[in-house]
Amino acid sequence: KLLQETNIMKCLLLAVAVLAAVGLAEGNVKCDATHECPGEDTCCKLASGQWGCCPVPQAVCCADHIHCCPHGTTCEVKTGHCQKGQESTPWLNKFPAFKSELVPGRNES
Repeated sequence: KLLQETNIMKCLLLAVAVLAAVGLAEGNVKCDATHECPGEDTCCKLASGQWGCCPVPQAVCCADHIHCCPHGTTCEVKTGHCQKGQESTPWLNKFPAFKSELVPGRNES
């Protein structure tokens, strides 16, 4: 079941990235003056110091700077999961934020 959930999350991440790349994601979230995340994704810093995106709104950015968890959960670095009470789910991978000037649909008149 864990493998199935992981594969579903990978597919969702790919779908979000594709939608953003072709300009179908509207209402992007600005991380700063030059970077943004698609839709309602959450801006989180990556280990490189650059902006990354977590594929859920109001996410919790994990201290490892690679993963994130849904709102209302906590990052459990030792287990690689998001925890809410007794419920545990796999954490999510961030992906690099888009440069604002490269986001399709922006800067077009």
